[in-house]
Amino acid sequence: MGWVRYDTETAVMAMNRLYRGDVRLLQNLFLPSVKLVRKERVGSRIKRHYDAAKTPFARVLECKEVRPMVVARLTALQKQLDPFALSRSVDVQLDRIHALANHRRFPSLKVKITPAVRCG
Repeated sequence: MGWVRYDTETAVMAMNRLYRGDVRLLQNLFLPSVKLVRKERVGSRIKRHYDAAKTPFARVLECKEVRPMVVARLTALQKQLDPFALSRSVDVQLDRIHALANHRRFPSLKVKITPAVRCG
């Protein structure tokens, strides 16, 4: 979201809508990520071992405990969504949210200079 201030209820609601909607779908169904499998100490360094990059959806498909009904629903959802359209929608929403930000400059800091006190 950047370094600007979002201090209105409208901006907060727009951010929540974005994260609960298109960003969640895009990240969980289409964007792969790596998971840390283990760490190993080699001398004074730590060597990290990662699993292959997979989407969170692919990790759900590999899980044996997940219900088939859930898998079917997620598979149907992934098939009906277009990742490029989701990405464009996220960009549009981010532009709208950025327009809701408080863009005024920080008030100038008035530094109060106090004379040094000499000890001794």
